[in-house]
Amino acid sequence: MFLIKYNIPNEVIDEILELDESSFDNEYGEIYGQFELNFNEYKQGFVHEEIPFGNELLISWFKLINKVVLTLNTNDYVAFTIMETDDYWIELICKEDLITVKKVKDNHHKRTLYDFIITKPFEEFSDEWETTDIKRLEFINEVKLITKQFIKDVATINKNILKSQSLNELILINQKL
Repeated sequence: MFLIKYNIPNEVIDEILELDESSFDNEYGEIYGQFELNFNEYKQGFVHEEIPFGNELLISWFKLINKVVLTLNTNDYVAFTIMETDDYWIELICKEDLITVKKVKDNHHKRTLYDFIITKPFEEFSDEWETTDIKRLEFINEVKLITKQFIKDVATINKNILKSQSLNELILINQKL
C-alpha cells in the first residue's frame, strides 16, 4: 500500500485566497502545509486535521515526487532526499512490478545543494527502516492522482495561483507522467 496525504491549513488558505499570480510568485512561491508519504505504514511526514499549521513545502514535495516517477521510468534505482533534512533519503529499488522501499541515512553527507534525486546509492547509506514492498503501478497512480487532486484544491482556493510559475511547473511535470 502506498498513500500520499496532504493538508493545506486554513491559515494558509486565508493568506493565498485573494492573491494574483505575480503576488503569489513574488511573495510566496510555495504553499505551506502538512505532507505525508505512507509506505505500508512506514510514514514520512504527518497529516493531522486538528493541528492548524504545517511547514512542509507542498508544491516542492509534489514536484519532487512527480520527478521521482519520471526518473523511475528509466532507472531501477532512485533515491530522493527528504526535504528539510541533510541526511535522510527514501530509497526505491524496482524489481519488475514491485518497488522495495526504505528510509536511509547518508552518514557522510555526500549530498550537494542540488542533489534531490539520485540514481546510484551513496556507499555510506545506512538503513533507518526495514524494507517494505509496494506495487510500482500503485505508486505511480497515487502520485498522479493525488497531485491532480492537490492542483484542483489549489484551483478551488484561488484559480489565479494556477498561472504562477511554481504551480505551472508542477502541472507540466505531472502531465508528463
